[in-house]
Amino acid sequence: MFKGCRKLQHVPDFNTENVVSMDYMFADCVSLCRIPRFNTSMTFNVEGMFQNCSALKELPELDTSRVKIFTKTFDGCTSLAEANLVGMQDAENIQFMFSNCTSLERAVFYNIPKVAYADGVFMNCVSLKQAMFFNVPELETAAALFKNCSALTVCEICNSRKISVVDRMFSGCSLLEKIPYFDTSRVLNLCGMFEGCRSLRRLPDFNFNGIKHINGAFNGCDSLESFPVFKDQTVVITENSSSTGDYSDPPYKPILDLNKTSFTKNHDGKL
Repeated sequence: MFKGCRKLQHVPDFNTENVVSMDYMFADCVSLCRIPRFNTSMTFNVEGMFQNCSALKELPELDTSRVKIFTKTFDGCTSLAEANLVGMQDAENIQFMFSNCTSLERAVFYNIPKVAYADGVFMNCVSLKQAMFFNVPELETAAALFKNCSALTVCEICNSRKISVVDRMFSGCSLLEKIPYFDTSRVLNLCGMFEGCRSLRRLPDFNFNGIKHINGAFNGCDSLESFPVFKDQTVVITENSSSTGDYSDPPYKPILDLNKTSFTKNHDGKL
């Protein structure tokens, strides 16, 4: 609707009570700094709604209780400093929601019980120091979740039982000393998961019994004092994997085909 209006600074309030999709509504509005409190009670899709709104300093007050799709909602919002997220009980997809938010220092998801896809949520958030996920029982994919979060020192992932994809999840988190525990019994691939975690000393008591691939998982972990035990005899290790990783920047190229799998699974909206 306003995509690419680069000089737009303020938006007047208008009736949106019947709008079901606001995808890319204000994308590339680089001067936009204030958003009225729209009626989003019927909205289910806010993909890319504020993508590259680089002047936006605070999260807008929106009713997100019915929103399912949050992919790239604030991607590239380089002035955002903090995000406290509540009322997202129907959210299913938050992939790349805050990727490239280079000023973001703290983010908390308080209750997202239906979220299944969280790949790249904070990718390239180089100022992020603290990130917390509370109650994510349905979370399945978290690839590159904190990739290149070089300032990250505190993170929590609470009540997660289904995570299966963790490729490059903490890659480039050079200050992170402690990795949060979560259920890894479904994980098969650790490719690049801890690559470049130079301050990491030890891992939680993860269940790595089913791991098949560990390409580059611990490359650059200069402080790592102990190595996990892999009981499965089919683990594959390939040298020099860090230079040919599946999550190269640019472009971002995940192992999962996000266009066919994660972005569209269980949704009817156009993505």
